[in-house]
Amino acid sequence: MLVEYLPPFPPKGVGYQRMVFVLYKQNGKLDFSKYKLSQNEMNNLEKRTFKTLDFYGEQQDHITPAGLAFFQSDWDSSITNFYHNLLSMHK
Repeated sequence: MLVEYLPPFPPKGVGYQRMVFVLYKQNGKLDFSKYKLSQNEMNNLEKRTFKTLDFYGEQQDHITPAGLAFFQSDWDSSITNFYHNLLSMHK
């Protein structure tokens, strides 16, 4: 596992945010070891930053975009517990 899944967590008051999924067809096995985070880094949002354009630029000889999907998400009251309990962000 490279990182644990985190659900979308849009901040309160910013409105809908678009979450995008890009599916790539790969031509062979890829090495993702540089993206793996330690257990201590799993909830560090700065460490979890991922730039799809940079990833594609590095891997473009080995992958081809094959699909795209998105959805919109907005804040709701369950997000407060997520920020407090999982990300340890308190007022």
